[in-house]
Amino acid sequence: MLPTMKRLFNSLHALTGRPRVRPLWDRYAAGNQRLAKSIARRSAAERLKDQREQAPEASRLLRSLAPLIIQGANGLEIQEHLLNAYLERGWRPMLVGYHGYPAAVPVSVNYGVGGVIPTDKPIPESALVKVELIAGTPVSHLAQTWTFAGRNATPLQLFMLDKARLALRKGIEPVRHGARIDTIGDAISKVLDENDLFPIRELCGYTMGAQRVEAPQILGYGLRGIPSRGTCMEAGQVLNIQVLAQRAQVRTRVRGEEGFQYYTGDRGDAVVLSVMVEVTETGHRLLTEFVD
Repeated sequence: MLPTMKRLFNSLHALTGRPRVRPLWDRYAAGNQRLAKSIARRSAAERLKDQREQAPEASRLLRSLAPLIIQGANGLEIQEHLLNAYLERGWRPMLVGYHGYPAAVPVSVNYGVGGVIPTDKPIPESALVKVELIAGTPVSHLAQTWTFAGRNATPLQLFMLDKARLALRKGIEPVRHGARIDTIGDAISKVLDENDLFPIRELCGYTMGAQRVEAPQILGYGLRGIPSRGTCMEAGQVLNIQVLAQRAQVRTRVRGEEGFQYYTGDRGDAVVLSVMVEVTETGHRLLTEFVD
């Protein structure tokens, strides 16, 4: 194990106060690498067929977390819930070991944007809780992030979540064969601008194929004054479209030397939503679903 990973596991132990019994890295990292190579050898048609069948289940698993979050479950409990669900379905938690990441399910609360390592710290009642489901079936990659409102989420938090949902719906509308990928970010930006929300520019969506994350990137914002240009979408592509929004135009900061955990620069709330979308000749097909 690399020295930085040893330090990270030690810090995780300090954060959770629990003994490090068979870390997730030891249980999953090597097997995840083997599965990733196996998925890459599959044909595009095999992967897409599997994603059409399996992706809706990813959304259902995220939906099953809502009662836990309302009840105040902590990040480790959320992670354990999804790990058990993966096991039942023959999926693997593909984030473990990905570029050195040590956890299976990032759980980012309030000003956490993404990649935050889950702990046993209770989730506050006034919270926006972002859960990242990143899994591998024997045939394909699945990925969806959703933000859940805590039991006593504030009106402003609920407003942000509602407008992020709208931005995601609008971002999906331009998806079709031959359309430029930039039009997705343009549509998302329009909703955010109209509601005094700002995109988080340091992170973005992506295309999913032989690898979970492939080019071209899918920006969650438009480039002001620059008409849509560049890469066009192609039928059969799977896009992971993401809306990442905050209340102020500030840079996202990274915590920790490993560079995994992202937070808003002003400690203001963030919302992240994503869906997997298949590009078709005449439009698009949602693979994952809106969780709420």
